[in-house]
Amino acid sequence: MKSHPSHASFWDHVDALRDTFIKILITISVGSFVAFICSPIIYSSLIDPSLEKSLTPLSEIKLERVRITNNSKSTQTVNISSNQIKKLPPGASVDVWKEQKKNLQILSPTEGMITTFKLALWIGIVATSPIWLYQLLSFILPALHSDEKRVVFPIFTSSILLFSLGLLFCHSVTLPIANEYLANFNEQIGLNTWSLDNYVNYSIILMLGNGLAFEGIAILFCLVHWRIIGSQGMKEKRKHFAVGAFILAAIVTPPDIFTQAMLAIPLILLYELSIYYAMIREGFKTKLHNKLIK
Repeated sequence: MKSHPSHASFWDHVDALRDTFIKILITISVGSFVAFICSPIIYSSLIDPSLEKSLTPLSEIKLERVRITNNSKSTQTVNISSNQIKKLPPGASVDVWKEQKKNLQILSPTEGMITTFKLALWIGIVATSPIWLYQLLSFILPALHSDEKRVVFPIFTSSILLFSLGLLFCHSVTLPIANEYLANFNEQIGLNTWSLDNYVNYSIILMLGNGLAFEGIAILFCLVHWRIIGSQGMKEKRKHFAVGAFILAAIVTPPDIFTQAMLAIPLILLYELSIYYAMIREGFKTKLHNKLIK
């Protein structure tokens, strides 16, 4: 017979924690496996198409010239593959341009496989975070008081939403701008032959940095909601937050003022929104207090 959760022994808690971690590992493993299967789709979404205009292929562009004679009066269009060119009769000629697609380079036999595994693991962790965070909360919730349980769901929801917003913002805004800036900067020094592993590492760091930056705003909203900090104090620290937002943007983005501003400005706007939310909370509390006095 199992004891009541509030009177569970130390080893009962250890067993429950072990079961929770097993569930979390299974959840992340399933998510990573699905991400690995869908890796071609993920790569096509992660790798910015504009890179093809910026990166330089390692091999040279080759040109083959063959002539095809059209004896008829009408214009004819002929599609010929590389193998068919060799089978054309003497005297036949067609202009064929062969250009290697400009893309990320794979510099070792195992780089593609290892990088794909690593990318799938990170995507599995992030994509399944609502599930395994809920499993972790299910272990913690029985130890919380009723007042504490009421604030768990707003924190959980706002954290997931703002972290996802940070990832989406990085994918849609920060990464393309950073890629263009770095590619243009590198062209002045050497060839842009980026490797797959380096690009994936750089993209993961940049996206997680943006996600965690937006996650800090979720914590700020929670502090406002619990009235730990008020609107007046936040107004006084407004300039300090603006400077801190640009410092944080400088850490998690390339050394480009425009890219840094693209991250810092949304953070500052969310900070102003949290001030407005604090004012609403304080106004509601004042009205309620006046009604009770009357």
